[in-house]
Amino acid sequence: MAGTYQYLPYEQLGDLVKSVDPTLALSVYLRANVPMKVIQCFAETGQYRKIVLYAKKVNYQPDYIYLLRNIMRINPEQGVQFAQLLIQDEEPLADLTQVVDVFLESNLIQQATAFLFEALKNNREDQGHLQTRLLEINLMQAPQVADAILGKNMFTHYDRPHIAQLCEKAGLLQRALEHYTDLYDFKRVVVHTHLLNREWLVNYFGQLSVDDSFECLKAMLQANIQQNSQVVVQIATKYHEQLGTQKLSELFNSSTGCWWV
Repeated sequence: MAGTYQYLPYEQLGDLVKSVDPTLALSVYLRANVPMKVIQCFAETGQYRKIVLYAKKVNYQPDYIYLLRNIMRINPEQGVQFAQLLIQDEEPLADLTQVVDVFLESNLIQQATAFLFEALKNNREDQGHLQTRLLEINLMQAPQVADAILGKNMFTHYDRPHIAQLCEKAGLLQRALEHYTDLYDFKRVVVHTHLLNREWLVNYFGQLSVDDSFECLKAMLQANIQQNSQVVVQIATKYHEQLGTQKLSELFNSSTGCWWV
């Protein structure tokens, strides 16, 4: 009880001088050992790095999301730097989903992407939902960035079916096919040969079962025989041993034009 009264005048003094001299108030609050007000002064005087250092030193858990939101309103660049401080330890100091929400409230898509890319670099299974969020944000706002992220193969715990659908909607058909696992989806996407890299598409058929390959080839010919015939022939030529010459002949002869030789 004695200790409480001993420090009370210092805290009141800090309150009195804060509006005139926040730096002086900070030193008073430090002496009074009032963590909440110390951190508030650090924030108001722009000493954001010291917030994290001080909180760790005195074993105090501030509302980092509240602080981040306020900093972001005043200075987005400083807010981004402060957010980076929250993920320097093995375990983040704040909920990453909420941190990302703060970025998106200010429409900072690029900064949110950079933040998540760094925060998720260890490819942890328990962060799969955040991997999904990272890809989701960019597939809806910056598809080429999402394409580049997927191309790095850094993340393996995201929601693949969901991301496959978003890839297709964003026009990233190759990425969609890489993620889809159902024949119905294969057939719907693979017919758009003019939007797919020819070499990649031919190699893609090497991953499909014989039955799925025939279904896809049939769909390609039915969808647009003029547009797709050349690549279908390439696929048939490359995989004729696996697919069978007789069955391929039947496939082509059943198609309009009977142009297969």
